[in-house]
Amino acid sequence: MDITLTLKCNNQCIFCPRKSYLSLIACYSFRQIYKDIKQTRKVSDSITLTGGEVTLLKEEKLQEIIDLCRKKKFRKVGIITNGRRLADPVFAENIIRLGVNDFAISIYSLDNKIHDRITKIRGSCAETKMGIQNILSLSRRYDIALRINLVLSNWNYKDVFQTLKGLHAQGIRNFIIAEQVIISKNRTHLSSKSVEGFLKNIKRINLDDTELCLRGFPFCFLERPFFYKKNRIVLKKYNPFISLERHELDTLVKGMNEKKAYLDKFKKLFIKTNNCNTCFFQNQCLGFQKAYDLC
Repeated sequence: MDITLTLKCNNQCIFCPRKSYLSLIACYSFRQIYKDIKQTRKVSDSITLTGGEVTLLKEEKLQEIIDLCRKKKFRKVGIITNGRRLADPVFAENIIRLGVNDFAISIYSLDNKIHDRITKIRGSCAETKMGIQNILSLSRRYDIALRINLVLSNWNYKDVFQTLKGLHAQGIRNFIIAEQVIISKNRTHLSSKSVEGFLKNIKRINLDDTELCLRGFPFCFLERPFFYKKNRIVLKKYNPFISLERHELDTLVKGMNEKKAYLDKFKKLFIKTNNCNTCFFQNQCLGFQKAYDLC
């Protein structure tokens, strides 16, 4: 379960949808953060702090938030981050000592030009790569987990395989490739044919001892058969370490009005075709994003 602490960010990613709909559920006071942490503990023993960019919070405020999570005895305290502040090794180690034991770092390419073009911040890729290296190094001394989040877009889809292989060579074994949430039609998103072609070629990747999750993509874009493994949908015909997940609402929503507004706004991005009605996975898949123009 995650809570959105801020919408502020030091990147300006061209496909970022967060301000468009997560403003409905973001915390705007420490009192609200305190309330959300307590509410989250009632339903989960793990919590993920996210934004925007959560590491932009003042260190004393971030420390207070993490301390509260520890007092509530969460088994896992995670953050979702672009990793740029983690490029400071002192900050990276301090945040672990405070109690963060799970890191999800977003990087879109190991090619500085591609990544920086997506974030619209020159030098952001170099900082994120340094942040990843620091967390990898610290994982040898601390019991922490690290995964890489990668959003598939028009700018990086031809480079994804090299990015995965490069990060795997560095020692990373957990990846998520997410479908871009398309708030409005623009040149940052791929066509349905490009997405489908990319996913069908994913079987060519050969990374030992790796977990790769494909999140949010229409299931019929991938070749069958599938099977279930530990409540996850796995691509039997591909690689047993590749799994599928639909877009999930795993964010604490404060009240019924906010939850309804959030869900309504998100679900309006999707549509189901006639073929969806007879699909075995119709209840696990939201369908196609309208921007794909399949209907």
